[in-house]
Amino acid sequence: DEPLENKVNAFSGDVVDADAATMPLHWLYDTDEIVELLKKKSKMASPEFYQPPSSPFYKYKQGALSPYGDEALPLLRSVVKHGEVDPSALADDLFASFKTYKGRLNHASKGFMLNMEKGRRWPHCGVDDDQAHSLVKVAIVVARYAGKPEMLEKMEQAIRVHQDNELAVEMGLAAAQVLERIVLGSTIAEALDGNGAHGAASRSTRRIA
Repeated sequence: DEPLENKVNAFSGDVVDADAATMPLHWLYDTDEIVELLKKKSKMASPEFYQPPSSPFYKYKQGALSPYGDEALPLLRSVVKHGEVDPSALADDLFASFKTYKGRLNHASKGFMLNMEKGRRWPHCGVDDDQAHSLVKVAIVVARYAGKPEMLEKMEQAIRVHQDNELAVEMGLAAAQVLERIVLGSTIAEALDGNGAHGAASRSTRRIA
């Protein structure tokens, strides 16, 4: 089998590539509109890197990451810098990155920034927001901690730095468990139903999945 380190390194790169590839059609909620756009450009079989970028909420250049991808980069850089998810350091790294960010800063990040500016450092910096930002962090944390007993603890810390909200944490942990099982060799079906070789999925994971 291919070494786990190779798998997770390749996976991390694929996540970044996939974000950039899908950015042009990000936040288009009308699937009929997406189909119409793709048909006009004969892109139904290859929708990635659609030209021109057509998100109704922001206008980024082709090849750029989405706001979610941009949000993930400070976490990735923090993990590379410190070798781990260090929540205190991550809070400082997120704050420094968001201060200079020129793109679309979301509600959760604005709330996090306000907390940090008021001196609310870890573990009091996260904002009570249940949107999907916890999922942004899953691939990076799993890539670093897949197969390690501290994976869920580190996943929760990475989420709570930004979002101190129970639903956000539950969703992020569930997604991390599914992805970890896939990285460790389970099929997608096994990862979702808990019948693979890497332990049973939790009740919340199965419910959310």
